[in-house]
Amino acid sequence: MQTQCVFNDCTAIALPDSNKCDFHKNRKMCCVPACSNQVYARGRCVRHGGKKKCQVPSCESYARGGDFCSEHGGASPKRYCSVPGCQKQAHARKRCVRHGGGRLCKLPGCRQHARLAGFCHRHNESMMPTKEIVEPPLTIAEMDDIFASDPSMLSFLNEWMCGTTDLEPLIVHDMVPIKQERDFIKCEPNAPTSPVEVETFDWHLDPQIWRGLETMFA
Repeated sequence: MQTQCVFNDCTAIALPDSNKCDFHKNRKMCCVPACSNQVYARGRCVRHGGKKKCQVPSCESYARGGDFCSEHGGASPKRYCSVPGCQKQAHARKRCVRHGGGRLCKLPGCRQHARLAGFCHRHNESMMPTKEIVEPPLTIAEMDDIFASDPSMLSFLNEWMCGTTDLEPLIVHDMVPIKQERDFIKCEPNAPTSPVEVETFDWHLDPQIWRGLETMFA
Protein backbone atom coordinates (compact mmCIF):
# COMPACT_ATOMS: atom_id res chain seq x y z
CA MET A 1 0.00 0.00 0.00
CA GLN A 2 1.37 3.40 -0.97
CA THR A 3 1.80 5.98 1.76
CA GLN A 4 2.22 9.75 1.63
CA CYS A 5 5.49 11.49 2.45
CA VAL A 6 5.79 12.29 6.16
CA PHE A 7 6.97 15.89 5.68
CA ASN A 8 4.49 18.67 6.29
CA ASP A 9 2.48 19.81 3.21
CA CYS A 10 4.16 17.22 0.94
CA THR A 11 1.66 15.23 -1.15
CA ALA A 12 4.21 12.98 -2.90
CA ILE A 13 4.19 9.21 -2.47
CA ALA A 14 6.80 7.79 -0.10
CA LEU A 15 9.50 5.47 -1.43
CA PRO A 16 9.28 1.73 -0.72
CA ASP A 17 10.51 0.87 2.79
CA SER A 18 10.62 4.58 3.71
CA ASN A 19 8.32 7.29 5.04
CA LYS A 20 9.93 9.97 2.80
CA CYS A 21 9.45 10.77 -0.88
CA ASP A 22 12.25 10.96 -3.43
CA PHE A 23 12.67 14.73 -2.89
CA HIS A 24 12.84 14.51 0.91
CA LYS A 25 14.75 11.23 1.20
CA ASN A 26 17.96 13.00 2.31
CA ARG A 27 16.28 15.76 4.34
CA LYS A 28 16.12 15.73 8.13
CA MET A 29 13.06 16.35 10.24
CA CYS A 30 12.76 18.82 13.12
CA CYS A 31 13.84 17.30 16.46
CA VAL A 32 10.78 18.66 18.27
CA PRO A 33 8.33 15.79 18.89
CA ALA A 34 5.29 15.65 16.54
CA CYS A 35 6.81 18.30 14.21
CA SER A 36 7.06 17.21 10.59
CA ASN A 37 8.78 20.33 9.26
CA GLN A 38 12.17 20.22 7.59
CA VAL A 39 15.29 21.18 9.55
CA TYR A 40 16.60 24.70 8.93
CA ALA A 41 19.52 24.89 11.40
CA ARG A 42 20.68 23.29 14.67
CA GLY A 43 18.34 20.33 14.17
CA ARG A 44 15.24 22.51 14.29
CA CYS A 45 12.80 24.03 11.81
CA VAL A 46 12.30 27.79 11.56
CA ARG A 47 9.24 27.69 13.82
CA HIS A 48 11.07 25.91 16.64
CA GLY A 49 14.21 28.02 16.72
CA GLY A 50 16.16 26.93 13.69
CA LYS A 51 16.39 30.53 12.54
CA LYS A 52 17.81 33.03 15.04
CA LYS A 53 15.60 35.93 16.07
CA CYS A 54 16.56 39.53 16.59
CA GLN A 55 18.24 40.15 19.96
CA VAL A 56 16.25 43.32 20.63
CA PRO A 57 13.67 42.57 23.35
CA SER A 58 10.07 42.21 22.11
CA CYS A 59 11.22 42.03 18.46
CA GLU A 60 9.85 38.95 16.69
CA SER A 61 11.74 39.43 13.42
CA TYR A 62 14.53 37.10 12.35
CA ALA A 63 18.16 38.20 12.53
CA ARG A 64 19.93 39.02 9.26
CA GLY A 65 23.70 38.78 8.98
CA GLY A 66 24.29 39.02 12.72
CA ASP A 67 22.31 39.29 15.94
CA PHE A 68 19.75 41.84 14.77
CA CYS A 69 17.08 42.18 12.12
CA SER A 70 17.45 44.66 9.27
CA GLU A 71 15.33 47.20 11.15
CA HIS A 72 17.60 47.14 14.19
CA GLY A 73 20.96 47.27 12.45
CA GLY A 74 21.41 43.85 10.94
CA ALA A 75 23.30 43.40 7.68
CA SER A 76 21.19 43.91 4.59
CA PRO A 77 21.95 42.61 1.07
CA LYS A 78 20.59 45.85 -0.36
CA ARG A 79 22.88 48.80 -0.94
CA TYR A 80 21.49 52.17 -0.01
CA CYS A 81 22.15 55.56 -1.54
CA SER A 82 25.38 57.18 -0.34
CA VAL A 83 23.72 60.60 0.00
CA PRO A 84 23.28 61.36 3.73
CA GLY A 85 19.70 60.89 4.89
CA CYS A 86 18.55 59.02 1.76
CA GLN A 87 17.13 55.55 2.41
CA LYS A 88 16.50 54.59 -1.21
CA GLN A 89 18.23 51.67 -2.88
CA ALA A 90 21.47 52.50 -4.70
CA HIS A 91 22.01 51.76 -8.38
CA ALA A 92 24.97 53.10 -10.35
CA ARG A 93 27.76 55.05 -8.62
CA LYS A 94 26.35 54.07 -5.17
CA ARG A 95 23.46 56.49 -5.59
CA CYS A 96 19.72 56.17 -6.12
CA VAL A 97 18.11 57.32 -9.35
CA ARG A 98 17.06 60.64 -7.85
CA HIS A 99 20.61 61.47 -6.73
CA GLY A 100 22.35 60.54 -9.98
CA GLY A 101 22.50 56.77 -9.90
CA GLY A 102 20.43 56.25 -13.03
CA ARG A 103 21.45 56.45 -16.69
CA LEU A 104 20.26 59.35 -18.79
CA CYS A 105 18.78 59.11 -22.27
CA LYS A 106 21.38 58.80 -25.04
CA LEU A 107 19.80 61.61 -27.04
CA PRO A 108 21.93 64.75 -26.59
CA GLY A 109 20.22 67.34 -24.42
CA CYS A 110 17.60 64.95 -22.99
CA ARG A 111 17.58 64.81 -19.18
CA GLN A 112 15.11 61.93 -18.88
CA HIS A 113 16.27 58.58 -17.54
CA ALA A 114 16.95 55.74 -19.94
CA ARG A 115 14.29 53.02 -19.97
CA LEU A 116 14.91 50.83 -23.02
CA ALA A 117 17.97 50.42 -25.26
CA GLY A 118 19.59 53.50 -23.73
CA PHE A 119 16.71 55.87 -24.55
CA CYS A 120 13.82 57.25 -22.53
CA HIS A 121 10.25 56.23 -23.35
CA ARG A 122 9.67 59.23 -25.60
CA HIS A 123 12.83 58.98 -27.67
CA ASN A 124 12.88 55.20 -27.82
CA GLU A 125 9.66 55.28 -29.85
CA SER A 126 11.00 58.01 -32.14
CA MET A 127 14.20 56.05 -32.79
CA MET A 128 12.36 52.92 -33.84
CA PRO A 129 12.23 52.43 -37.63
CA THR A 130 8.81 53.08 -39.08
CA LYS A 131 7.15 50.33 -41.02
CA GLU A 132 6.40 51.21 -44.61
CA ILE A 133 2.79 50.63 -45.52
CA VAL A 134 2.61 48.74 -48.80
CA GLU A 135 -0.75 48.58 -50.52
CA PRO A 136 -1.59 45.19 -52.00
CA PRO A 137 -2.16 45.04 -55.77
CA LEU A 138 -5.71 45.12 -57.07
CA THR A 139 -7.38 41.79 -57.57
CA ILE A 140 -8.99 40.74 -60.84
CA ALA A 141 -12.43 41.13 -59.26
CA GLU A 142 -11.62 44.70 -58.16
CA MET A 143 -10.44 45.62 -61.66
CA ASP A 144 -13.58 44.11 -63.17
CA ASP A 145 -15.66 46.31 -60.87
CA ILE A 146 -13.72 49.39 -62.00
CA PHE A 147 -14.34 48.67 -65.68
CA ALA A 148 -17.99 47.83 -65.02
CA SER A 149 -18.55 51.12 -63.17
CA ASP A 150 -16.89 53.23 -65.88
CA PRO A 151 -16.77 51.63 -69.38
CA SER A 152 -15.06 54.75 -70.77
CA MET A 153 -11.90 53.75 -68.91
CA LEU A 154 -11.63 50.55 -70.95
CA SER A 155 -12.15 52.54 -74.14
CA PHE A 156 -9.43 54.96 -73.09
CA LEU A 157 -6.99 52.11 -72.45
CA ASN A 158 -7.89 50.63 -75.82
CA GLU A 159 -6.96 53.86 -77.60
CA TRP A 160 -3.81 54.29 -75.55
CA MET A 161 -2.50 50.76 -76.21
CA CYS A 162 -3.15 51.23 -79.93
CA GLY A 163 -1.04 54.40 -79.90
CA THR A 164 -3.79 56.96 -80.63
CA THR A 165 -3.83 58.49 -77.14
CA ASP A 166 -0.90 59.73 -75.09
CA LEU A 167 -1.35 59.18 -71.36
CA GLU A 168 1.74 61.09 -70.25
CA PRO A 169 0.68 64.76 -70.73
CA LEU A 170 -2.39 64.25 -68.54
CA ILE A 171 -0.76 62.92 -65.41
CA VAL A 172 3.03 63.14 -65.67
CA HIS A 173 3.25 66.32 -63.57
CA ASP A 174 1.36 64.88 -60.61
CA MET A 175 2.44 61.25 -60.83
CA VAL A 176 5.93 60.88 -62.25
CA PRO A 177 6.26 57.10 -61.64
CA ILE A 178 3.28 56.38 -63.95
CA LYS A 179 5.38 57.01 -67.06
CA GLN A 180 7.77 54.29 -65.91
CA GLU A 181 4.87 51.89 -65.32
CA ARG A 182 3.41 52.71 -68.72
CA ASP A 183 6.72 52.07 -70.48
CA PHE A 184 7.03 48.77 -68.66
CA ILE A 185 3.58 47.65 -69.75
CA LYS A 186 4.05 48.71 -73.38
CA CYS A 187 7.32 46.72 -73.49
CA GLU A 188 5.64 43.64 -72.03
CA PRO A 189 5.66 40.88 -74.71
CA ASN A 190 2.16 39.76 -73.74
CA ALA A 191 0.60 43.24 -73.82
CA PRO A 192 -2.42 43.63 -76.16
CA THR A 193 -1.76 45.12 -79.56
CA SER A 194 -5.27 45.25 -81.01
CA PRO A 195 -8.76 46.32 -79.85
CA VAL A 196 -9.83 42.68 -79.66
CA GLU A 197 -6.97 41.76 -77.36
CA VAL A 198 -7.62 44.80 -75.17
CA GLU A 199 -11.10 43.49 -74.38
CA THR A 200 -9.74 40.14 -73.11
CA PHE A 201 -6.41 41.24 -71.62
CA ASP A 202 -5.75 40.68 -67.90
CA TRP A 203 -5.39 44.27 -66.72
CA HIS A 204 -3.55 43.47 -63.49
CA LEU A 205 -1.91 46.90 -63.21
CA ASP A 206 -0.20 48.63 -60.33
CA PRO A 207 -2.61 50.40 -57.89
CA GLN A 208 -0.86 53.72 -58.58
CA ILE A 209 -1.94 53.63 -62.24
CA TRP A 210 -5.52 52.93 -61.25
CA ARG A 211 -5.53 55.89 -58.89
CA GLY A 212 -4.23 58.09 -61.69
CA LEU A 213 -6.93 56.88 -64.08
CA GLU A 214 -9.64 57.34 -61.48
CA THR A 215 -8.43 60.92 -60.94
CA MET A 216 -8.69 61.70 -64.64
CA PHE A 217 -12.20 60.28 -64.96
CA ALA A 218 -13.50 61.69 -61.66
